[in-house]
Order: sequence, then C-alpha cells, then structure tokens
Amino acid sequence: MGDNVQVENPNVQFIKPCNLCPYMKKITLKKIYETFHPEIVRFFILGTHYKNPIDFSYEVMSDASKGLDRLYNLLLKLNTTSKKKDQKLFSLIQKCTTEFRELFSEAMDDDFNSARALGYFFDYSKKINAILNDKEILITEDAALLVKEQFEVIEQVLGILSHNPEEWFKLRLNRDQFGKEDTELKPEEIEKLILLRNEARNNKDYELADKIRHQLGDSGISVEDSSDGTIWKIIR
Repeated sequence: MGDNVQVENPNVQFIKPCNLCPYMKKITLKKIYETFHPEIVRFFILGTHYKNPIDFSYEVMSDASKGLDRLYNLLLKLNTTSKKKDQKLFSLIQKCTTEFRELFSEAMDDDFNSARALGYFFDYSKKINAILNDKEILITEDAALLVKEQFEVIEQVLGILSHNPEEWFKLRLNRDQFGKEDTELKPEEIEKLILLRNEARNNKDYELADKIRHQLGDSGISVEDSSDGTIWKIIR
C-alpha cells in the first residue's frame, strides 16, 4: 500500500494518511470508534459496494456524519404533523414512495448494492423535503407514517437510522464518543438555554428569547417551536 496506512481489512484503503497522526501507521475499527459513532461508520461503509475497496479519511467520515444527520433531520421533521387531511399531499408523497421502493428493491437485488440503495434513499428524502418546503406546511399524520415506514425499511435492511432523532442529536454532541463536533455546547447546556428561552417567551421578553436563539445558532444549534414543545438539532 506504499505510504497508505495499514488496516485490519485489506479492502480498506486510507487515501489521505496526512489527515492522521504521523505515528499512526496502523488503525483499527476500535480506534475509529473512539472518534465516530458505530452507526456513522456503518453508514460510511454501506456507501461503497462490498466488493470494492473502501477509501477512508477523516474528511470523508465527517461528510458521512453530516449526510446521516440530514436523514435524521427529516425524521425529526416527521414528528411534527398536522391532523388535517390533505389527499393531494398524500398522493404526491405516495407516488415518490412507490418509486423509491421499486428502486431500492432493484438495488438490493443487484448483488446487495447498498451504495446505490442509499443513493436512492437520499434522493427520496430530498424529494420529501422539497415537497414540504415548497408547500410550507406540516406533513399530515398519514403521509408522515408512510415516510417513516421507509425509514424503518432502511433500519431493518441496512441497520442504520435506528435512533430516535432527538436522542441522536444529543449523542452527536457527546464529544467523548464522537470527537470534535460543530458546537462547543454540551447537551445539558443547550437544554438549559432552551428552558431560559421558553421562560423569556412566557414572560413576553422577546428580546432575550431572540438573543438566546441567536446564541444557540452561533453554536450550530437550530431551535424549532411546535405544539409539542421546543426541539433542537445540529445545523450544517
């Protein structure tokens, strides 16, 4: 492998050894898990067909974590629904879902082509996000359930997206498990700031509430208010 770093799996190639510490001439999954959650590693590996070598660097792992976050962001959005019926919206999402299921099955039947299957799921999630953003409405309960069922398929077949989205974003801030993150705030600090912001809003101190929101935003945290309470997530 020349100057590349040696690894346990001969099909794994490190294409950017300069991103690793100079003294690290060999790295194991155990070492990788010290920086990245196992689900991020699994997600990254699934992005390459199992017969092909895997090009690894901390940069591409970071990109993989952001991609997984985007999927969890959609899953989080599906938790806030409207009780109103919208047959046009449901039919549109149902059409996208049917197309995705056919493509996903085709990819998995093609020698377990997980990379292509994940690509189709990303396209599907982008379409769902585009529909919701274009209409600027809450997704209906029946449509949200339909999309969530596809997330369950991904979990059952590929073993990812197994966390509750709120729990996932709290885990993503645990530096002991995930290494350096995009925010300097710890989960308990975020929860405290959100509590202070909610108190300010209840007291009609909107200036303070906005100040706290901006503080969270500067730290890479997005705050969303709904009838079920306030939720937060990592923004990219």
